[in-house]
Amino acid sequence: TETTWDEDILQKKLLTLQIATDKYCIVVDCRDILIASVLKKLSTCKWVCHNGKFDYQVIRVNTGYVHNDVEDTMIMVQLLYLGLEREKGRFTLENLVRKYVYEYAYTAQGNLFDQTTLKDVRKTFNEFDPLTAEQAAYAAKDAEYTYHLYFKLLKRLEEESLLDVYYKVEKDFVLVLGDMELTGLPLRKDKWGELTLKSKRKVDAALLELKAYADINWNSPKQVLATFKGAGVGTQFIDKKTGEIKEGVNAGVLGK
Repeated sequence: TETTWDEDILQKKLLTLQIATDKYCIVVDCRDILIASVLKKLSTCKWVCHNGKFDYQVIRVNTGYVHNDVEDTMIMVQLLYLGLEREKGRFTLENLVRKYVYEYAYTAQGNLFDQTTLKDVRKTFNEFDPLTAEQAAYAAKDAEYTYHLYFKLLKRLEEESLLDVYYKVEKDFVLVLGDMELTGLPLRKDKWGELTLKSKRKVDAALLELKAYADINWNSPKQVLATFKGAGVGTQFIDKKTGEIKEGVNAGVLGK
């Protein structure tokens, strides 16, 4: 899917729905058609998405339609990296497609016979302007790449003996989590307000004690680090990614 850029999932508008198979790819402008009727025709199909929870939620919010067979390539690859260090952004569709499907995807590189589609196009989608040829091509590529990525990851899960974990646990929980987030849970606003005030009083009292010890800006890591070092407090830690010894005043260091 492509949507508007609202931060709240309940406010996002469904703009396009992309359908890809091994033979073709269709981009549906959801503003110009009764999309619920299209979704019902796909009710017997397996839906393959990247970040399926998001697509499931957007479609449910905008159409009321609930589909119960959603495959999620993001969850599939996350299973392969459980317990392993990974850099930020590793699980984006862009990075995964380049790793498993086509190394020049979403770049200006490529070849004469393959249309170049850049990720920047994603930012041009909005609720009011007609769908452009460039936007349609981008949306189609997203679906095409996700389709091929699914089969690559399916093979990798099989090689790692993780298919059972994916199908019996992770896959179905995507929709459960999506429903939980949309439904929410009861909250006593008055009680929440009372707890907020109580917590603020504790923080303010602790800040006064700290100020009595050293009159610095306790929200400044630089000033706090200098104060702790002067008091002989250990501030060194080993960076898990680089193995380097660094200094800091984060919770992990101070909790030792």
